[in-house]
Amino acid sequence: MPEEGCAVRKLVTEGRFREATADLRNKYPQADRMSVASRLLFAELLERTGRLSEARTHLAALKRSAGLSEMDRARMLVVEGLLAKQMGHLQDSISAFQKAYRMAERIGSPELLCWCQLRMLGVSSDLDGTEPENSHLSDLRQNVERAASPLLSIAYQIFLAELNAKRGRLDTSRHHTNLAESLLSSFPNVWLRGLLALHVSCLNYLEGNFLDSLLAARDAFTSTDESGHLLTRLIAQADMAAAYLAVGQPARARSCLASALQQSSDDEQIFGLLLETLAEAQLLSGDLEGCAESLNSARNLSNRLAQSRSKWHKAWNLRTQVRLLQRRGLWH
Repeated sequence: MPEEGCAVRKLVTEGRFREATADLRNKYPQADRMSVASRLLFAELLERTGRLSEARTHLAALKRSAGLSEMDRARMLVVEGLLAKQMGHLQDSISAFQKAYRMAERIGSPELLCWCQLRMLGVSSDLDGTEPENSHLSDLRQNVERAASPLLSIAYQIFLAELNAKRGRLDTSRHHTNLAESLLSSFPNVWLRGLLALHVSCLNYLEGNFLDSLLAARDAFTSTDESGHLLTRLIAQADMAAAYLAVGQPARARSCLASALQQSSDDEQIFGLLLETLAEAQLLSGDLEGCAESLNSARNLSNRLAQSRSKWHKAWNLRTQVRLLQRRGLWH
């Protein structure tokens, strides 16, 4: 691989997506002059840095390319799955990951296989709220061991930490969190550090440690200065807002959410989730009309764009709706 390619790959391995994207843009001012490998990597980086429309454009161009390998097609499917997830089309996302998984099996790539499994299990368990089958988790663990990739091992531990936290097994979640922390100390990656910080923020919130939750969310937010991972940045602001609301500071929460809403697009699922968190802040501030308007806007967006909500987010949002009805005296 040319020296420039090695430099970009090193940045990707370190989770520094913004810098890697800039390097590729500088090297190839005209994207149509990129090789298939470079353009596919560029599409992956565009998804990571929140340029979803541009990523779709490059995927469409790649599909017209001659001589695509099955590995190329599998990686493209993973990007399509990630884009579908961000747009709130969770069933489409799962379908894309499943197709990529079957290709990875045929290719015999344990690393790609694991990434497909992690993505697929993460979306499917959130969508229906059920526990992944033990056989699927066992298969994933074996594939992670077979891949022998430090970054995959870290992502796997973060996945298990999140899964157990959402099921209320906070001690088990903390155990996997500590394992991920230990691995990151030996194999640094700015993107995964940000993902872990997001989880730590949620875990502390669930344990009632709201100051620690806020600090962890700030760590996740700061990590994006290096990683460029936009979704982490937006979720970190939502988590900061949730922590501020928990300690009775709705004005600070609304400031975080206003910033996040400005950086997000209203056709992406995160926009609706931010609106629902804003509704919480408005409710706590006594702005009942604003709360109702935000909830309605989020609901209308979701319906118009045929978006799905995870069981987790549905339950959280329902709590806000119930409290609004109580404040309005609509007890029945």
